Amino acid sequence: MDKIKLLIVDDSELTLTKIGSYLSDPKVEIYTSNSGKEALEDIQKNDFSLFIIDVHMKDIDGYQLATKIKNIEKETSTPIIFITAQAIDKAKKFKGYDIGCIDYISKSDDLAILKNKVGHFVQLAINQKKLINLNSELEESNKKLNDFVAIVAHDLRNPLGAILGYVTILSQIRQEHWDKKEEKILNQLNMLCELSLTLVKDILEIGALGSGKLEINKKIENLKEIIDESIENVKFFAQKKSIDLVNNDPKNISLKVDKIRIVQVITNLLNNAIKFTPKGGKVEVIIEEDNTSGGVNVEVKDNGTGIHKEILKSLFDKEVTTSTKGTDGEKGTGFGLPLCQDLIKAHQSEIFVETNKDKGSRFFFKLRN
Repeated sequence: MDKIKLLIVDDSELTLTKIGSYLSDPKVEIYTSNSGKEALEDIQKNDFSLFIIDVHMKDIDGYQLATKIKNIEKETSTPIIFITAQAIDKAKKFKGYDIGCIDYISKSDDLAILKNKVGHFVQLAINQKKLINLNSELEESNKKLNDFVAIVAHDLRNPLGAILGYVTILSQIRQEHWDKKEEKILNQLNMLCELSLTLVKDILEIGALGSGKLEINKKIENLKEIIDESIENVKFFAQKKSIDLVNNDPKNISLKVDKIRIVQVITNLLNNAIKFTPKGGKVEVIIEEDNTSGGVNVEVKDNGTGIHKEILKSLFDKEVTTSTKGTDGEKGTGFGLPLCQDLIKAHQSEIFVETNKDKGSRFFFKLRN
């Protein structure tokens, strides 16, 4: 690990030599400056973890130098210890504290006091560097893991798609010849292939969002076309359960959104609603213009089973998989809703949910221009 850098500023060469030699430590690299101007030049070239500054200097006094340092650092806050040969009144002491001084040490005091205080800050700086290095290593490890998962998921997508295609062809060729047992096996195989493909797709997109590689391309789009396409995507699943899909047929509303991603979100919310709605139920897409904000409220509502309270709090958390079987035994990946939330947040909004046990749920969000 690199040494901790410390800067001592004093216009007395004797003081610089005396303090510098006393604070000598194998873990510390000590720099000295005999003026405020020279100190500012050193600060521009180095990353210091502690400043020891004489209050009374000829060109720039300690207070002025501390203020300039804070202006240079802005986002960081390197501790400053003021040293002085003169008494400091209460008002000036508070002035120093206001600009970042953490202590005053008299030059007449035993230097062991200064060394003790410096030792604590050096150890804090060492610990901070260790944490930064550890965090960097964890980020690199996480990146490698995400890359590995993305490669595996990507490689799985093609064979799974091919298997699903063959299953579909097989069911079409011999549909009239299957007995009930064979038909059940084929339907389960088809469902498992679809579930696996959805899981792979969600893993890839969550990974892309997490790494910042998934682009959001906003353009002016017609909302009715988005809703129509989303409903078309889930019609087959709704018909299988005799669920009534209701679209309130929005007016000709145009918004600046990423059409592909919003279709993905609404399709996912509709699939989720269908999954937890019993046969013969009802799922609605409700669109309302918000004249106050100039946006549009989008809602997907069902009259299904509702969501258990213990699941509700982690519904959008991708760290917690909350997959529950639907009313017809449908399985999910647990990634769909967290992905939807991320996509809507990328549109500067958020998905909310309200639910009542055995009465249904409503998922809603706002889209703004």
